Amino acid sequence: MADYFERLQDERCPIYQRAFPNTDWGAAAQELTGLTTLADKVNYLANNFPGIVRIACMGGGNDIQAQLERTRKAFAQILNHPHYSDKTGADLGLTMLSPTMLDGLQSRYAVTSSSVKLGEVAAVANTTPQVYGGAKVHFLIMMMPSRQGGDVSAMHADTILVPNDPRDEQYVTCTSISYPEPFFTKERQVLMDRLKLQNLDIAKNEGTFHNLLVHDNIGVWGPDCITIFVGTEHFYLTSVELLAQCRTPGLEKPYNNAPSISLFQLRMSCSVSLTREEHSALKRLKHLNDLSVSRGHVMMNGRGTSENSCFSHCFYDIACVKDGFYPAGEVWAKTPDVLLNELVQRADTVYVAKEFGGHLRLGTYLDPQHREQHYEVASEEAGAKAIRDVFESKALYNIYKGGSTTSWANKYMTHGDALPEDVERFFTHVMDVFASHIEEWSNSLP
Repeated sequence: MADYFERLQDERCPIYQRAFPNTDWGAAAQELTGLTTLADKVNYLANNFPGIVRIACMGGGNDIQAQLERTRKAFAQILNHPHYSDKTGADLGLTMLSPTMLDGLQSRYAVTSSSVKLGEVAAVANTTPQVYGGAKVHFLIMMMPSRQGGDVSAMHADTILVPNDPRDEQYVTCTSISYPEPFFTKERQVLMDRLKLQNLDIAKNEGTFHNLLVHDNIGVWGPDCITIFVGTEHFYLTSVELLAQCRTPGLEKPYNNAPSISLFQLRMSCSVSLTREEHSALKRLKHLNDLSVSRGHVMMNGRGTSENSCFSHCFYDIACVKDGFYPAGEVWAKTPDVLLNELVQRADTVYVAKEFGGHLRLGTYLDPQHREQHYEVASEEAGAKAIRDVFESKALYNIYKGGSTTSWANKYMTHGDALPEDVERFFTHVMDVFASHIEEWSNSLP
């Protein structure tokens, strides 16, 4: 176990090495290509490399991308086929599928749900919600102080959208996170003492797909950084002010009145104005998000794709959604650096805490009077630097990231550094097998 966590925390250790240490990739490729039938190849990968597709699909090479494009087209035919309109993503065993293998928001949200039918998702996706005006989205930068009292030990970004027109309902979109054992044990103990609990359970997804080809290997990615379930009770804890569970316009109370304790301080916020068109696009996205996760199916799906990045959920998406859904293959079209540049360029205001401390809560920020008291508006130059410093900080705690010296998101979205030639070749064969496997499924539909 100790070796596992040492490997997990080593920023120089690529994901494929965590998953399959000491593998002879050249020999594996030779053995795979030596098999004659597709079924034999699928079984070989499932038995010897469980979860390999989830890792291989992150490769950025042209050959791998070509196989991904084949996969997207086949999945599009499957998910849009009338035969499956009354099925859910869980019914088809697709809840563990990385959205990189899907060609649009509709497909990506459809496969994450265990209760919403594909036809229902399609109906929402094709409906444009009415909004009366634009809005302002606040990117909230939450930070956890280190136990030693020095720099932050963790960072997380959430978003809250406030409409300009009071007739538009306020809504919140974010990604809740939890820190599993053995990390942040002291903070977890505080939670348990406060709530009089013996343990904290982490929500897990039980989905599998076709002989574990996309199995979510906890030893590779680390435990899911998602909403905590407290024991067997169906209420939530979140370390970021219960944003994900709040549905009332004024954020008046947490979902199900769940007891909570905040571990994070809201140290910085960046606000960006949205047009009415962008507001409408985001609201449609929000409706899809509600369908996919708010009915009891809690997971973090699609690590390695940009739409799951904390801040880009409300920024990358509006650029791609307002004229329709993601075009096929465009998941790789925008790099983290481009996203960051756009965020810096569009920022209206950057608020930075005057003094760090436990008083930096969401309620303090939302009240204009308290915001003025505890936060100051940064200059344009200082604000741009603050945004870049935050999103490229090692304090953005992501236990399954490979690590990059330039930007956390480079490693979060892809393998970061170029793959060795033998690994790239094997991954290309893997994705070819997987694409053929899905095409065979698609072609078998009535």
